[in-house]
Amino acid sequence: MRVEEGAWTTEVLQATLEDGRLDARGRALATALTSGTIRRRLQLDHVISQFSKTPIEKMDREVRNVLRLGVYQIMHTRIPGYAACNSAVELIRRTPKAHASGFINGILRSVLRGLDSVEYPDPDEDPVGWISVTESHPRWMVRWWMEQRGFADTLAWCRANNRSPDAVIRINRLAADPAVFEDNTFVPCRYAPDGRIYRGEGNPARTTAYAEGMCSVQSEAAQLLTRAVIPAPGWDILDGCAGRGGKTTYLAELSGDEANIVAVDTHEEKLSMLMRHCERLGLQSIRTRSGDLRALPAPQAAMDLVLLDVPCSGMGIIGREPEARWHKTPGMLRTLPKLQRQLLWAGARWVRPGGFLVYATCSIAPEENGAVVEAFLRAHANFRPGHLDEELPGRYRNTMQLLPHVHGMDGSYAAVLRREHL
Repeated sequence: MRVEEGAWTTEVLQATLEDGRLDARGRALATALTSGTIRRRLQLDHVISQFSKTPIEKMDREVRNVLRLGVYQIMHTRIPGYAACNSAVELIRRTPKAHASGFINGILRSVLRGLDSVEYPDPDEDPVGWISVTESHPRWMVRWWMEQRGFADTLAWCRANNRSPDAVIRINRLAADPAVFEDNTFVPCRYAPDGRIYRGEGNPARTTAYAEGMCSVQSEAAQLLTRAVIPAPGWDILDGCAGRGGKTTYLAELSGDEANIVAVDTHEEKLSMLMRHCERLGLQSIRTRSGDLRALPAPQAAMDLVLLDVPCSGMGIIGREPEARWHKTPGMLRTLPKLQRQLLWAGARWVRPGGFLVYATCSIAPEENGAVVEAFLRAHANFRPGHLDEELPGRYRNTMQLLPHVHGMDGSYAAVLRREHL
């Protein structure tokens, strides 16, 4: 219910589960049920509507969400159907809507008996509707991707978005020998050399290795974006949209903590968090500057590397954020490119001749990626496509496009541009 009001699933879960009432297994189950129910909301509502005379939108919020949780368990978990029904009834009895226990029990038992008879849109007559309902994605989103990539690719993308993402850590090689992470708890990532998939119980940010600065929590895709250009010791570097500093701190580690890095962001609380990470990781090469990159006076051609991980629609990380698909609108793909162009233009002022400019997003939308870079190159004769690390997946010339259903990680984009010596 709090997510429906605009909260983020991950933040709500972390705050709720911190009280220690559940063990690691219980926390994992609570997370899986909550995240899965939110992801599958459209499909769950479709099923419920076929067994309820009361329309979904007219149900009390508590009733609606308990029903969704019960149907999710019946359809998408190994929890026995009778147990899902019983727990749903017990749950509603703890709320002010206890009188609805009979209604909920009746609906869920009808779903159990009649699940095979549920009618869905015909995949031949309405392929967009079929994918939208069965894979629980907004219809506009399915249509948008299908127009670009076709039916099979769209179905694969939506299914990838419905899988729970891996928890991934990044080894801090300045503080830890990678051999420390070679037990069964940590599995090497497919592409990122410093990435390990965490297979242990609980949150990797609660491990001793994390507390002692030997690792950070960072997705494989984010690690690969940062490696688009490997910085050298002594470089002057600007992270123009630093946020909490995941990529900033990795740039410091990659350069042996011997670069001169400026992290810029509009949110001072994020920069404060970045500096706490620096202290935990033992990094000394980063300083922060609060403000909007577009308004900051740039030193004349000062930086060897400028990284711009710009605000975007997040169309590549729909699988990582369960509620994201319901919060997005088609209008984002029309309005955000203006901001992205402004930031790219502003970042270019900081790059020295021979230096690199990396434009990055966590999006798969061409409107935010290739179209922005192409417009920039048309307007800046002193920049050319630069070299992208050959070890990176999803490369096409100077760009990298990661896709969840192809590369098994968040959808992300990076383009390397180099300023000419003119």
